[in-house]
Amino acid sequence: MIDEKKLIEKLEDEILRIDTESTPGCGNLYGRDASVMKNTLNFAIDLINEQPKVGEWIPCNERLPEQSLNSVFGYDTFRERCVLVQYYMNNWILGNHETVNIVAWKPLPEPYKGETE
Repeated sequence: MIDEKKLIEKLEDEILRIDTESTPGCGNLYGRDASVMKNTLNFAIDLINEQPKVGEWIPCNERLPEQSLNSVFGYDTFRERCVLVQYYMNNWILGNHETVNIVAWKPLPEPYKGETE
């Protein structure tokens, strides 16, 4: 897993460096000039931004999980806390079938598998 925000920051720093320096050898790097390198880095940033974000909260007005009894983490505004919740039949429910007001959610992490010998 990578920190996409740090990667984007590093790529943006590289774009600024290309802008502010005479980047020695830049014109010869894989036969590309500075503008092509900047376009390529911007393209990479766009691709990263389009990917689903691991571990980030997903606002409900942006996207909902599939309807199932699989649990996700949800932020409940009534209780002002994170809860383990299911999205089922267009409702957010706790394990005791109580409905809650979830405004953002995120999938549970992958289960720990331990080390294989």
